[in-house]
Amino acid sequence: MAIHTPLPVRHSGQDFSAPGLRLRDTASQLRVTESPVMDSAQPAKSERAPPMGFIHGHGVAFDEIWFTSTEPMKLSIIRLWDEFECFPRIYLFTIIAAFWGQVEYRAKQLAPWKLMLQRPRPVDQSLLLDFVSDLSITSFIASLKTFDTFSVTVAAGGAFLLKIITILSTGLFVLQAIVIETPMEMIASNDFGGPNTAYFNYDDVDRRPFSLVYGINNYSLPYPSGTTSKYAYQKFNASQLSGSSVNITGGASVFHSALDCEIMALKNASSELVGSTASVDLTLTSDSCDDLEQFAFASGKYFSEWGLVSTDGHCKDNSTRLLMSFGTTTELNSSNIPMDAINASGILCTVHFGVSPGVVVLNVNESVVETPNIAFDPSKTSTPLPGVKPADIIGAISDGWLSMGSEGTVEYLADYFLLLMPNTTREDLSTNPELLAQGANLFVQAFSAQLANTYFVEPANHTIPGSMTTMEDRLVFRTVTFGLIEGLLGLLSILTLSLILLAPRDCVPQDPGPIEGVAAILARSPGVLSMLQGTGASNLRTIKKRLVAAKYTTQSSLVAAEDEFGITDVQENEGDGLVHGREFDSNKDDREGERKIDWYRPIAVTLPAKISIVLAPIIMIIVLETLYQQSGKHNGLCDVAVSEYIHYTFTYIPVVLLVSIGLIFSSLDFSAKIFQPYALLRQGGASSRALADNYLSKVSLHSVLSAIRRKHTAVASSSLGMMIAPGLTIAASGLFWTEAFPRDYQIQVSQTSSFNSTFPTTSFGGGANPVGWDMANLLLLDESLGEPLFTHDTLAFPSLSLLSLPSDVPQDTTQKGSVATQVTAYRARSNCTSDPIYNLTYSAREEEYPSRITKVVSFNFSLPAACNLTGTTITIFDDNDSSNITDRGANYFGQWTDLYPTGTSDAAALAASANACPSTAIIYGHVVDGRPDHLAPLLCTPYLEALSASILLNAADLSFNRTAPPVPTPSTAAPARSLALLRDLGRQLYFGWAQPWTTQGPARINATRVDGFFAALLHSPGGAVAPAALATEARLVAAVDALYARVVAQLLNTMRTAEGGETAPATLTVPRRVRLLQSAVSTRILEGLLAALALCAVVAYTALETREVLPKNPCSVGAVASLVAGGEMLGKCFPEGAEWVVPAERRAKGAWGVVVSLGWWAGGRFGVDVGVAERDVGGGGEGVDGKGPEVEEVLVDGGIAGSGRRRGRWKWFGRLKG
Repeated sequence: MAIHTPLPVRHSGQDFSAPGLRLRDTASQLRVTESPVMDSAQPAKSERAPPMGFIHGHGVAFDEIWFTSTEPMKLSIIRLWDEFECFPRIYLFTIIAAFWGQVEYRAKQLAPWKLMLQRPRPVDQSLLLDFVSDLSITSFIASLKTFDTFSVTVAAGGAFLLKIITILSTGLFVLQAIVIETPMEMIASNDFGGPNTAYFNYDDVDRRPFSLVYGINNYSLPYPSGTTSKYAYQKFNASQLSGSSVNITGGASVFHSALDCEIMALKNASSELVGSTASVDLTLTSDSCDDLEQFAFASGKYFSEWGLVSTDGHCKDNSTRLLMSFGTTTELNSSNIPMDAINASGILCTVHFGVSPGVVVLNVNESVVETPNIAFDPSKTSTPLPGVKPADIIGAISDGWLSMGSEGTVEYLADYFLLLMPNTTREDLSTNPELLAQGANLFVQAFSAQLANTYFVEPANHTIPGSMTTMEDRLVFRTVTFGLIEGLLGLLSILTLSLILLAPRDCVPQDPGPIEGVAAILARSPGVLSMLQGTGASNLRTIKKRLVAAKYTTQSSLVAAEDEFGITDVQENEGDGLVHGREFDSNKDDREGERKIDWYRPIAVTLPAKISIVLAPIIMIIVLETLYQQSGKHNGLCDVAVSEYIHYTFTYIPVVLLVSIGLIFSSLDFSAKIFQPYALLRQGGASSRALADNYLSKVSLHSVLSAIRRKHTAVASSSLGMMIAPGLTIAASGLFWTEAFPRDYQIQVSQTSSFNSTFPTTSFGGGANPVGWDMANLLLLDESLGEPLFTHDTLAFPSLSLLSLPSDVPQDTTQKGSVATQVTAYRARSNCTSDPIYNLTYSAREEEYPSRITKVVSFNFSLPAACNLTGTTITIFDDNDSSNITDRGANYFGQWTDLYPTGTSDAAALAASANACPSTAIIYGHVVDGRPDHLAPLLCTPYLEALSASILLNAADLSFNRTAPPVPTPSTAAPARSLALLRDLGRQLYFGWAQPWTTQGPARINATRVDGFFAALLHSPGGAVAPAALATEARLVAAVDALYARVVAQLLNTMRTAEGGETAPATLTVPRRVRLLQSAVSTRILEGLLAALALCAVVAYTALETREVLPKNPCSVGAVASLVAGGEMLGKCFPEGAEWVVPAERRAKGAWGVVVSLGWWAGGRFGVDVGVAERDVGGGGEGVDGKGPEVEEVLVDGGIAGSGRRRGRWKWFGRLKG
């Protein structure tokens, strides 16, 4: 047996083995200190500081992102293209986790050494305490048993928190369409003002305000631009709109009005019946007014009256007010109607109006018409219109009502209230004065808004403050996730601080991770080695039996002038108390060579685990590819409910699955790193450097580089896989997203109305509803006005409704959907052709009223012999009122003339003639210097045609989508009925809306003399045509046909009947169908990473040798001690004082370089020793204890020990002689 004599080793003039001197490595260099305190292996400050710095830095970074994202728009939003750097910040959690893994490993590794340093501990809390190989959750639970291992609790808990934070961070941001408001100036196109606001004569008000209120509420006519149901506002627009614009907001002026009403009580009433007309005399009173009388006429069952009244002598003030009554009575001829025979509601109201600064929000969606949102402060004083008095508003209503009422369109003014208050009846108004006051207020607001928009504005062009609202795809900071991550980061910071305070310090002088570190300490632990003699092949249960009787502690002791650090066993003796260094009398039955070894095979290297770890990534690749293909084929994987939290489902589920794959791969990585040094030793003849291998103490990148350099394929592959695994989490964060896709549903639409089959008739105007003429004139006079529901340009459609929708159609999504179908539309055709004229004469005559000279053109049409028609004379006004019959200019003239059979007075003859002959003659021409220069006579036989049309409706209200107008199919057109009896177009159009018989009226606009039809054709803002443009016959026929069809479409719209019931197939398109999509980029990245992970697993398993390598888990101190006990390695390679020298310094000084191996040695011992061991039981190793040559000396500088090899001398501990 070789005798080892320690020799003094000096460095920088100091004796390494001298008492009181310590060696420690704090900056990767060897230095000497005279501190009496033992230096120990512990996490260096550089290992403890980075996690704390990273965690604190990320907490600050997240706060910065949060506050930065909330500042500009007060929303948690970040531009994808401006703030993409946020993602790397989140993904750095994987780097923190890598460093924390080292902190966790060190805390677990040093736990038994810390316990043994404190006091003697049982074997389960010392030599056999193993936190390293346990799962983190197992270590966490086990460490809770005593506060002394709280550092393990903190480290394992921190690792778990980091995994949770990493998973949560993948759902921290979500890409959503966010409303962004950008301040910008708007351009106002009008202002409240003009001559009517300086002096207003309500007698000049035409029928437009009343007609608009009626059309809006009865025919779904869109509100004119600049108005709502209550307000008129300053028109404005943005100078430039982006494609993603949603709304524009302007600080605009708002005209508003209201009625301040008090309820009048009926004091007494009387009635009188004269012929068929009944009148009711009412006396009304209230708290502020006494005995106000109103005289009302009864029409049918109800009576109604309203108007301005002077309250002089009857009220507390003398202001002019609106008095209105509405009621019903059964006593229509009584001087004193009993109160139980009459129901009457009376209200007395004051009109208030003004202009106030407000905020107007306009929707710029071109496909639908949406009501603007208007807000202003009613408590602030409004600006009055100086020339407009409250009585003028009521006077305008009165004049408009008389004009409309004379047509018989609405029987009572209160009927307008019913249009504004659905589900309210006349009976309700007669019995509930509060309801009458509410209806009156709504009506006055609606009428005043249209009145102001028509008469109280003037053109303008200036800027007003405003903003534009757009929809942008942005990264939304999830508040819930952010709060959780911030809270967990705070908790992790506390754990990090606790770990810094509780981390094991000064408990062991060597890094106990590699074999050589534990061996250096065990070399000074003879008692433990004695008890474990011959247990190298034993399992941990056998070792525990050997060690369970004692407790174990570490201590530094002075032996032969040397300061030693080792593990001491402490026995309790009844007589003598504590006894140290008990010898263990081994039993022959415990010798490994005489029994079968139960080889250590962790679950990660078993066949089922191998299959699972290799196949799991492959299966995930198949799943990902299958889902991706389905996503591509079907515009997504599935429909996703619109919910604030649904995002977490499709974000976290794949992340958790992929994190699980990474976790099961980490078990392979752990096994590879545990087995690597022992597998090398088991091969026989390994360099002593294998004793220093400890890949668990390295981060993955360091492990990969070290393993590649040393050709440790299994560790290189597994470590590379561990570098790939975090990429799964990163790529999975963008694997799925949602997007709104249109989805088509096949449905049915039902026709709920058609058009009156008796129209037109022989009565005046062809029996058309007077409101129809109003609607036509409204559209002709206002080019910005939308069209009533189910009409478009020249087409009129039957009204439609949606039948019951399929059960799988989300009801809330139909509001943004569209309906496409084909229905039968109706279009009027003027059917005009040119006709020669003869007997043309030109003369002049003097008119008395108004005083003027009229030029007369007379001619005859070439008609069929059966047609004897009259009405061919056309008059042309002169330019002045003198008797000069010569025009001083060039005038265009045009006239729509209805033709009648000569002498016909009965309707039957008129109808018969209309069916056989042209019903209309049109003359259009040009006068130069008093004579006709050009005449274009047309004869027309109008008819109504039916044709198929493709339409796209907004599902919310079945209005036409403004971006996709109806498309008729001309080939399907067929005549439906004659329109020959539809007459009086020249009088019903345009002239009813202005003063025609003066030189200032539309008859003398732009040097033309025209009737109502041609005034609308040439001068209406909705479709004006330059007079010269109609000089050719083809253009004249086309222009006449288009205008005629537009007018008739509006007439038809007011002539509907409740016929219908027909159904047609339709397609409902729901644009807000949210689908879950799979990213192609993330899918390909994940597939690549998973394939690489599977390849790493295959390579690692192929290169890793685990069969018959270790008889036990080597992660405990006792397990390593059993493998080195009884051999010569400790005495040869770790002389006195070696436990104080760090491994790096020993290797740098060439302390030793020998052949070591793991296997069977002489005497049947299994373990690690110097030389080459036998692999199978029964042989003896080649070396000191084997059958081979004895080692004479240990060489330096990485030399190989053995006879006949390179010689040298010890630089540290002297020569070793055999």
